Amino acid sequence: MEKTYIHADGQILSQVSHGAQGTDAYYYVHDRLGSVRMVVGYDGQTVSVANGYAYRPFGAFYEDERVETVDYPFCFTGQWRDAEIDQYDLRARQYDPAMMRFMARDPATGRQSDQSGLARRPSKVESSGSGVRGKRTGRPSRWER
Repeated sequence: MEKTYIHADGQILSQVSHGAQGTDAYYYVHDRLGSVRMVVGYDGQTVSVANGYAYRPFGAFYEDERVETVDYPFCFTGQWRDAEIDQYDLRARQYDPAMMRFMARDPATGRQSDQSGLARRPSKVESSGSGVRGKRTGRPSRWER
């Protein structure tokens, strides 16, 4: 069986399966995070919900609210899920939703000498009429104590 996926704006919209019995089309309903919540089938006359998903905060399924009748590999945040090992393939690393963590270190390493990517004390610009501008938040300097 051959499957064709249609994408737009970084999300998968539909899956078309071409097989000996004919062509089946399924459409996907996403939430604001991009996770697939429902897989909907349409046979020309009726609309039916083929799959339904509910996720915990870090991507694990609520098992009692998960219904699957169609093989579909894209789930949490629209990423490809390997059902055999129950992990998401995020291209650079594998993510395990049960452990709520990546399975390897981030391959992109920074340099200690270039700290432009590191978080610094954020500056807070006040918009009130007090005239204070650029006051830093976080630990006060020795002059502010």
